[in-house]
Amino acid sequence: MVDKALEIFRVTADCGSFSKAAVKLYITHTAVIKQLNNLEERIGVRLFERSTHGVRLTPAGEVFYRESVELTRLSQEAVKRVRAAGQPEQAVLRVGTSALSPCRDFLEFWQGHEGGTVRFHFQIIPFSDDRRRYEHLGRDFDFLVGPHDYPAIDGRYRFTPVGHYRFSLLMDRGHPLAKRRSLKFRDLAGETVMIMKPGTSPVNDSMRAALTAELPQAAIEDIQPIYNMDTFNLCAESGALLLAPECWRHTHPALAAVPLEEDFSIEYGVIACRAPGGDMERFLEDLEDKLLSCNSPGPQNPTP
Repeated sequence: MVDKALEIFRVTADCGSFSKAAVKLYITHTAVIKQLNNLEERIGVRLFERSTHGVRLTPAGEVFYRESVELTRLSQEAVKRVRAAGQPEQAVLRVGTSALSPCRDFLEFWQGHEGGTVRFHFQIIPFSDDRRRYEHLGRDFDFLVGPHDYPAIDGRYRFTPVGHYRFSLLMDRGHPLAKRRSLKFRDLAGETVMIMKPGTSPVNDSMRAALTAELPQAAIEDIQPIYNMDTFNLCAESGALLLAPECWRHTHPALAAVPLEEDFSIEYGVIACRAPGGDMERFLEDLEDKLLSCNSPGPQNPTP
């Protein structure tokens, strides 16, 4: 923004020498003199008194020095204002996070695809009331991220799928199957398997059907559809195996997670109020555009 000659002028004045200024500026002695001669010619006054001992400012040069400092400051401020005006509009959104609604996978996806006319910043709002998590939407936080396969709530909340989680079997770390690299349904003979009660989740219903087809005498324990820490405590204390999305594999320190080989997965994504409006509405529109540009529903099998 500011003529390079102004910097050469100020450095020369500060150094009191053409040679010292040239060294500091990483240019030649001749280039310094040429730039300053051109500057004096353009302004129409002498700015330096030259002598064998160096250079010093003339009265006109002292005035010009003060003005050049102010001119540089104004130029820098102008550049900052212009850059700020050219930056995307910023909006802050609150994302709820808990042991059962981890937001890390989504935030990593978003950072890899961020852009557009609005730059969104996220405030992470921890919460522990997982059984009533949806009641906090729009009040304590703007959205949460998690697995979603509950048709009963589709009309009450807005779900934007981002990716998929595969399933694991959670069990006490001392369980004989805990050291396995993976498990199939046929490996669960003689075990009690905890599965979400029928009629709540199509994915869980499909896994129940596949398990009973493989093991007609399989022992199944129905659990409530909205998990909380009690669900994982029960698994740890009972010795049963819990079918759960892989994002929950680190939820309980006493439980080991062994991947399920069968090809079942559940969508995860952003859950918000049905008609959030404002910045949240713009964010969801931006997210949908990004997902379309990826030519896929998002990252598959993310690692929580």
